[in-house]
Amino acid sequence: MNLHLFVEGQSEEVFVNQVIAPYLLNFNIFTDCRCVQTSFDIKTGRKYKGGLGSYIKFKREICVALNQFTSSKERFSTFIDLYGLPSSFPAYNIAKQATTGIQQVKILEEAISKDLNDNRVIPYIQLYEFETIILCEPQKLSLAYINNSSKIQKLIKSIAGMEPEEINNGAATAPSKRIKRFIPEYNKVFATSQVTPNIELSLIRKRCPHFNEWLTKLEAIGK
Repeated sequence: MNLHLFVEGQSEEVFVNQVIAPYLLNFNIFTDCRCVQTSFDIKTGRKYKGGLGSYIKFKREICVALNQFTSSKERFSTFIDLYGLPSSFPAYNIAKQATTGIQQVKILEEAISKDLNDNRVIPYIQLYEFETIILCEPQKLSLAYINNSSKIQKLIKSIAGMEPEEINNGAATAPSKRIKRFIPEYNKVFATSQVTPNIELSLIRKRCPHFNEWLTKLEAIGK
């Protein structure tokens, strides 16, 4: 089975290639990770990737792949953040009225699935941001920032008692903002490459129920 996974940025791409793709090979699933194209320079022919510009562009890229790979052995999924999600996404305003993050992503994922209208697609929206993965075991940030142990301890104390998927999407309180508050030099791509391969996938699944639900769905396509 082939899985075409559309991700929001380079960090998600690194995580998928280092962690998710090797794991899914155990289920005979071959993962093709694609960073969403956000713009194109006509003069230079250069493609720009990373971040989500609008739902229309996001949908167009997925639809191209759906039309290119028509076999029943092809599957498609997404890995995008709830934090900063463009308001052009289907059911965005309805989702905003939901009282919890998990309710919001469920509404949005269902709306994306309905809009794309292809049962080979498994939409996934990350609660609330990619850094949720890192905050499953923030101690591991020391692998990327070896001289910041006291700052990392302050970060850990600031999120004590909170589950990673519950760390919200406020402009000052989203996962990445919390990390940068204590580690101003935090670089998402660098930290991802150093930290996430060293966090046990079983721990991420245990601490992030929505992520676990998504990964379980992906495992099932290889069975």
